Amino acid sequence: MTKQERELLKKVIHFVDKINNGKSPHFTATLKWVKKIKPDADLSLQIAAYAHDIERVIRKTSTEVHDKKYGFMGKSYMREHQTTGGKIMANFLKQNRSEQSVIDKVKHLIKNHEYGGDKESNILKDADSASFFEKNIQHFLDRFPDFSKKLIQDKFDFMFNRITSQKVKKSIKPLYLKATNKLEKL
Repeated sequence: MTKQERELLKKVIHFVDKINNGKSPHFTATLKWVKKIKPDADLSLQIAAYAHDIERVIRKTSTEVHDKKYGFMGKSYMREHQTTGGKIMANFLKQNRSEQSVIDKVKHLIKNHEYGGDKESNILKDADSASFFEKNIQHFLDRFPDFSKKLIQDKFDFMFNRITSQKVKKSIKPLYLKATNKLEKL
């Protein structure tokens, strides 16, 4: 990456961390996993990795309300989550005079990070899932009994089964099994 690209990535990280009131282990780990899966990941993929869940940070209250009403994976919410997140980051990048190609790609990647569909969207999706199992499991376990074991297990299954890369899936499988085992013991 060029010096200018590194500076833009730093601005994105600062922007996301400021909204989040500090660093997010999930965002940091998602970026780490993107670099692990694709060591030559370009600026757009790295920005999307760190900012893919920006909508959840900004709309924390409505996310909690939605989760209780529809579960963690309602299709309408997922669509809104991805689309809104893409728009937020596109606006931020425009304000920072980013190249249109970077803006368009970041928006596309964030709009597709839950389900993938192309090579780089799949990389982001897989990195998101890997980070989820490394950093977010306890958060979901702590939501029991407000959320049923079935609902939590469905989230674990969704995050694991959507992994496209067999290498990533093999690496994450022990964490998935450990999470499932912990949930069963609650």
